[in-house]
Amino acid sequence: MCPALRERKSGSFSGEALAFQALDRSLLDDSSSGGAFGVMAELWIERGGVVYGAAWERGAGARHRRVDAIEGLAALRRSKYVQSSLKDVFELVERDLAAGLRVLFVGVPCQVAVCGPGFTPGQLVTVDLVCHGVPSAALFEEYLGWMEEKAGAEVAVYASRDKTRSGWSCLGSVVFDGAEAQALRADDPYVMIFGQGAAFRPSCYQCAYAGSVRAGDVTLGDFWGAERFDFGFDTSLGLSIVLASTSVGRELVASCEGRSQTVEVTFEDAAWGNRNLVAPSVEPQVRAELAKAYAAEGFSAVAKVAKRVFRRKAMGNRAKQMMPVGLKRFLKRMIGRAAGRA
Repeated sequence: MCPALRERKSGSFSGEALAFQALDRSLLDDSSSGGAFGVMAELWIERGGVVYGAAWERGAGARHRRVDAIEGLAALRRSKYVQSSLKDVFELVERDLAAGLRVLFVGVPCQVAVCGPGFTPGQLVTVDLVCHGVPSAALFEEYLGWMEEKAGAEVAVYASRDKTRSGWSCLGSVVFDGAEAQALRADDPYVMIFGQGAAFRPSCYQCAYAGSVRAGDVTLGDFWGAERFDFGFDTSLGLSIVLASTSVGRELVASCEGRSQTVEVTFEDAAWGNRNLVAPSVEPQVRAELAKAYAAEGFSAVAKVAKRVFRRKAMGNRAKQMMPVGLKRFLKRMIGRAAGRA
């Protein structure tokens, strides 16, 4: 049903919270954070189920698709900094459920909230993501066009997050036709306006799902601020936060034992670096200026405004990008632990 019509519960989180990292290094490297989705989705398909998640698709930004083979899961991994199309997806979900198949549906909370009770327990399991907000697919497509005009070549592949080239961070990579993949610049205008929450839909700043009572059986996100803790494994490779809110969610997480290393944490530990587990993103004042520029001259005008208003932030990002990995890891650990003591 329409998520806006579904009754929303309030209260505190009462499930299980874990720091999670996949043991499979190749899967971990190809994931945005700790590989939690990859491990869960592989297990789900191995046991005869089907998985629905978002894949990047030129011309659509991102589109949810159905996957019933492990080979198809790679397209669903990694974050997509754009709203995903759900055209025809729920009809396919209903068809699979009617056929008795087990469905794992993954999306942002307002997408997951469409899926309600009424099925055999455990037949439909939902995973929501810690969502900051989403820009529109139209803005994203104009951004790609702007990149193509500057590069003089078409974008073949775009990854919002890419640890192999930018480490565990919010930076991704792009592949132009006939060229090798290259890391996105630290001052990339789309990354900047997304990271600063300046291009989201108006509804995102009033999101009813940015709270401790989650829409899904399981919630996944980056464990930002993990440097504050001594988990006993290399957090620089990426770390997921996993919240299991229901009994079927806890069963799904428990099934990952043997393919992951986990440490139990508190909800407060998870929310320290993920404020959208507590409240919606705050609309910055510059959003109005960016929207006006976009309406007048398209993404090229947005890029000019972003370069001006986020100059200091861009300088800081460039400094981080040039910093040796070992030094960056040391500084993050020191800063994180100091913040933890504070």
